[in-house]
Amino acid sequence: MIQAAYDECRKGFQAVVIGNQGELFSAGANLMMVLMLAQDGEFEDLDIAINRFQQSIMSIKYAPVPVVVSPYDEEAIAISPDGRWLAYESNETGKTEVYLRPFPNTNSGKWQISNGGGVAPLWAKTGRELFYVSARRDMMTATIGPGTPPTIGTPRVLFHLQDDLYMTPTEFYTPFDVGPDGRFIMARSETPAAIFDAPLVVVDNWFEELRQRTH
Repeated sequence: MIQAAYDECRKGFQAVVIGNQGELFSAGANLMMVLMLAQDGEFEDLDIAINRFQQSIMSIKYAPVPVVVSPYDEEAIAISPDGRWLAYESNETGKTEVYLRPFPNTNSGKWQISNGGGVAPLWAKTGRELFYVSARRDMMTATIGPGTPPTIGTPRVLFHLQDDLYMTPTEFYTPFDVGPDGRFIMARSETPAAIFDAPLVVVDNWFEELRQRTH
């Protein structure tokens, strides 16, 4: 799985995050599997499993991209346009908040941006402003000034998200975008009535029609 994550990163991603998104999470070896293989005398399979685990651990050390490991739910990662800052959401305090770290040296600092709950961080195209959604469904903005540590402005409300705009209490990603002119692009949730009113189209002899259109 770790190697598959590296393969995905080579397609255009910039980092790998190893974290916990469930109640049952293992950050190490599967000791129960080791015990069962030993009891059954499956020492060849045990040797293969141990070798794969060691290779996975070493691949983290020599990964082609930065690897971030956390015991918390850390999601909705957003890297600033200049590549210097990483914004994300985390529940490390018991409530999901938006944080900021330097990138790629993520352990050299950390600053909390939101206060009272925040999800779905998104950078302005200028890289000097960070948007996120508060626990009250307000679209917030905080200025991020140059320098290390950065100069972080007090978050302020831009507008309130109506109930029909798509957002969930915790976002694994940021489900909206903002254009160079500052206008937001957001998805509107379908109501049950709208879903049932949508027409259902049935096409007979679909392959025959496709052949006629392509010849």
